[in-house]
Amino acid sequence: MWPCFGSKTDDANNRQSGWKLKAHPNKNLDCVFWTRQLIGTSQDRRKSGMLSELFITARGDPKPASRTLISGWIKSVLKDAGVDATPGSVRSAVASLNWLEKFPIDQILQTGNWRQEHTFRTYYQRELANQSRNNDFTTSVSLSNFFEPVR
Repeated sequence: MWPCFGSKTDDANNRQSGWKLKAHPNKNLDCVFWTRQLIGTSQDRRKSGMLSELFITARGDPKPASRTLISGWIKSVLKDAGVDATPGSVRSAVASLNWLEKFPIDQILQTGNWRQEHTFRTYYQRELANQSRNNDFTTSVSLSNFFEPVR
């Protein structure tokens, strides 16, 4: 998968990576399964607008969903899940959890689309509220293991 919008740090020499999604053993967390479901469910709507984008509008004439619309969907899902966070803070939380789970710093930087370790450490690495959940992060299965950045 390749993002259409890229990131704020993209320039002529550096572009946000694409993603290879890997199947998760828990279907509720399996991005491959849910991506296929989304495409299948919206197949008729996609055909009428001849669209290949993953996210398309749900109302009105079919067209690619804008950044603003996608951001609104994410905020709504987070709110419905009881998560008081912005999409940007989720990026920080995932990266911080990966750091606590001893992911290699190069992998954290690549996954978060950061070029400098200093940027991650200064602006994004955070203490997590529930760090004491086990203090044994070897037992957790990070969802980051199911997303592989590709260039």
